[in-house]
Amino acid sequence: MLLAIPVLIKNQIISSPSVLYCNSDPLNNFEIHIDFKENGTYEIITQGLGAVFSHGHYSMHDSIFILEKNWIDSLIVNKRLLNSYNGLMYQVDEQNKIIAGSSIFNVSRKREGRHG
Repeated sequence: MLLAIPVLIKNQIISSPSVLYCNSDPLNNFEIHIDFKENGTYEIITQGLGAVFSHGHYSMHDSIFILEKNWIDSLIVNKRLLNSYNGLMYQVDEQNKIIAGSSIFNVSRKREGRHG
């Protein structure tokens, strides 16, 4: 029965509607996709030589998405992401300043009627 719990959690994350979806520009054949869900969870798929699936929870304060994990991957240097509403999402520090040299994410879809 304990083995079914991770599958149940993963199914709840996948089945929740998206609030915002973004992806990084490919860097050395490596790319990150982040799907922020309505239920306060996110899923990340990193693609390179293979694909790796990860998930967790996020909180949102104004236009800042805060991931529960400090370190996700080498392309995400901070757990804070700023949705700039211009089609881009930036990694920001604790003072909400864009981190120079960090990956920028393209926002490719939002759910209608909701601002993320």
